[in-house]
Amino acid sequence: MSNWKSDDVIANGLKLHYTRTGGEKPPLVMAHGYSDNGLCWTRVARILEKDHDLIMYDVRGHGLSDDAPDPGDSEGMVHDAAGLIEALALDRPGMMGHSMGAAIAAGTAAFYPDLLGYIILEDVPWWADAEAQERWHQRAPEQPEEEPQTREEWVAFCHERSPNWHEDEVQPWADAKVQFSKHKELELSIPSSWQEIARRITCPVLLITGDPEEGSIVTPEVAQEALELMPQAELAHIAGASHNIRRSQFEAYMEVVQNFLAAQRQS
Repeated sequence: MSNWKSDDVIANGLKLHYTRTGGEKPPLVMAHGYSDNGLCWTRVARILEKDHDLIMYDVRGHGLSDDAPDPGDSEGMVHDAAGLIEALALDRPGMMGHSMGAAIAAGTAAFYPDLLGYIILEDVPWWADAEAQERWHQRAPEQPEEEPQTREEWVAFCHERSPNWHEDEVQPWADAKVQFSKHKELELSIPSSWQEIARRITCPVLLITGDPEEGSIVTPEVAQEALELMPQAELAHIAGASHNIRRSQFEAYMEVVQNFLAAQRQS
């Protein structure tokens, strides 16, 4: 991690902050979930940096990146990602994302079909319908009655809410929450109807899903429909995983990700 570089780039008119592992290796852009930041990928990056040049960026309204006039605009986030890739002159990088970040990766592949080499989607927010989306939000982990004000309070809250998370996940998560609280509250405009996005994706896709009973979004029915819509997609279901698949089932997650990445490097 000591060799990682942090910098800013202007993309789509916004300052986006990123951390990059570097090296003459295939580039891989990493997009985080809602209220996280780029360094929430740290535990994953420590493993993947051996074979990839990782670009972990802060999405608009998160981390050290700028806010935007419409910070929760999902299409704007897609254009931000494309601008980042173009500003850094990355040649057909891969892109992986979790939740909101997975929606950004999918949108980038759909609307910029020549920009990405492949995408990895960790519990992308593709619901069966609006009612399923509402039910998921009602079941989502409860927020604290009073938002923590310090990093230490966020760490304590995470330990209480997610006692099985590795400490390498907890610490960056707490940092991200402190940064996020300094930005305006985001109302995401990610649509509940996702099929048109999927139809436009032509690059290889790894769709990683968990168990809805544990809080994951993508159901087996939605996953099957997604496979039918995306010609180069493959599915990796990880039993017992929550919405935070890599945080709840890290070893199984890394196995499927590394196998997929190895196949992409060989293609």
